Amino acid sequence: MITIKQLKHFPIPARLFLYCVIFPTFLITFYYTFIASDIYISEAKYSLRSSSNSQSMGLIDSFMTGSSGIEFSNEDASIVMEYIHSRDIILELDKRLNILEHYSSSEIDFISRFSQDDSLEDFLEYFISMVEVNTDGASHVSILSVRAFSPDLAKLIAENIINLSENLVNNMSNRIIEDSLQFSRNEVNIAELRVRRASDALTKFRNETKSINPGQETTAVLHIISGLEAQLAEARTLLIETQSYMQNESTQIKVLKGKVLALQQQVNEERKRLNNNQNDNSDFTHLIDNFEPLVLEKELATKQYASTLTSLEFARIDAQKKQRYLMPFVPPHLPDDAVEPNRIHSILTWFLSLCIIYAIGGLVWAAIKDHMRL
Repeated sequence: MITIKQLKHFPIPARLFLYCVIFPTFLITFYYTFIASDIYISEAKYSLRSSSNSQSMGLIDSFMTGSSGIEFSNEDASIVMEYIHSRDIILELDKRLNILEHYSSSEIDFISRFSQDDSLEDFLEYFISMVEVNTDGASHVSILSVRAFSPDLAKLIAENIINLSENLVNNMSNRIIEDSLQFSRNEVNIAELRVRRASDALTKFRNETKSINPGQETTAVLHIISGLEAQLAEARTLLIETQSYMQNESTQIKVLKGKVLALQQQVNEERKRLNNNQNDNSDFTHLIDNFEPLVLEKELATKQYASTLTSLEFARIDAQKKQRYLMPFVPPHLPDDAVEPNRIHSILTWFLSLCIIYAIGGLVWAAIKDHMRL
């Protein structure tokens, strides 16, 4: 055992090496061997995709190529990563799993645990160091690594992060779809209102005029007049023929005259219907002039409504192509062993780093001494 008195007889470089390298390495070894808490890592792999093509591919092909039906969205991956490292997800995870209490537990060594006296911003930095998200630029696969001091909690945190990220992506997709469809829906509502107004105007016209279709009614009246005039011409012909061999006072002549007179009166009555409707409000010509624009407006409104419905359906199909998906294809696993800290690696790293610092310091000191001698 080397005592302090014996150390005084050591050369200065040796004493400095002991103080700067050996003793710190001893403390570091003691820390990693007896104090450092075990850290468990749960990993999950997921990919962000967006449907953008009608072509279909296999799942493996879509992951490998990131095209032809399912495309990778680089911006969405960045958004998800920013969300995973945000205050919102920390608050939600703390509400669900009480992660702040876990990471600040007294059972964790004083270096690894989070201090309860620090602020939420400090915990955010601590959380970012414990939760990593790395995205492979070639395969576009994101790897989520969650560090915790309990294997069960590490898995739970990873599962909840995946779940919350899926909710975020779904909400983003729904917002995109709603925004894409909103204009088309507004157009459908406007077209529907136009159809209703045109139908109401046509119904009001029919109620006021007591006429269902003035055009058809006019055609029917003309058909009646034509038939009556044909009968009237036939009756007149028969009357003239009968008067040629019978006296005017005869019964048959009187009957024929009465028939001709009745037919003539009926024709006159029907002709009056062409000039006035049944309520004498307006003639058929005026009714047709008012009726046809209403019918045309309803037809145009109906066609516009059908067109907007078609546009809405196309917009819905196009919006579905913009749907975003977060697809976790490797779920979070339950760690079997503590992966960190890698004690041997950490001790060697610290030892080599201290040796390098000691060597650099020795070179600097030697250079200073040489300079002072000059």
